[in-house]
Amino acid sequence: MPMTLEEHLFAPGPKRILALDGGGVKGIVTIAFLEKIEEVLKERSGGGNDFRLSDYFDLVGGTSVGSLLATLIALGYSVSEIKTMFNAWTPQIFRKPWLAIPLLSPRFSSRGLSKCARKLLKNHTLEDAPLKTGLAIITKRIDTGSPWVLTNHPRAKYWNDPPDGTYLGNRHYQIADLVCASTAAPYFFSPKHIHMVPKLSMVGFPPSTTRP
Repeated sequence: MPMTLEEHLFAPGPKRILALDGGGVKGIVTIAFLEKIEEVLKERSGGGNDFRLSDYFDLVGGTSVGSLLATLIALGYSVSEIKTMFNAWTPQIFRKPWLAIPLLSPRFSSRGLSKCARKLLKNHTLEDAPLKTGLAIITKRIDTGSPWVLTNHPRAKYWNDPPDGTYLGNRHYQIADLVCASTAAPYFFSPKHIHMVPKLSMVGFPPSTTRP
């Protein structure tokens, strides 16, 4: 019987974690491995055609195209559904911009990826998205050069806004934006701008954030 999101996040361990890396169009190779993993786990569990990887893994995480695949798994899609979507999206995502300057412009336009992510995820945030299991999206901050790991775990650090209002809690971030940020590898896609502090008020500017 599939576990609820709360059971995946808070039930006693050990926890099962699935980590997916990037690779652009090579994501289809990752999908091939996921197909086999799903097949083996489906037979082992006796769950029939209703079995999903989100039923087995307590946390699914990824970077670049792996973050997109991880999100689809965490949403409860079967690998066959993910494969169909990925094949349909690939020509849109990996499309070269019309006015690209070699060595200066990103290799691919960000519009296709943004359009596909927004169509699927709409404006869902880490807090309100219909996720079936734990999700971790790995990005990198361009201002500090440090990794930025965002999860849907409500007890994680930085989930809520701080009392002094110096930054936005992770629960507010839209998953579509985070997927685009995770795929924004240098020379492939343009950086994704994400506001980490509340909107400026008429009173003045908020203090600078000290987030890692």
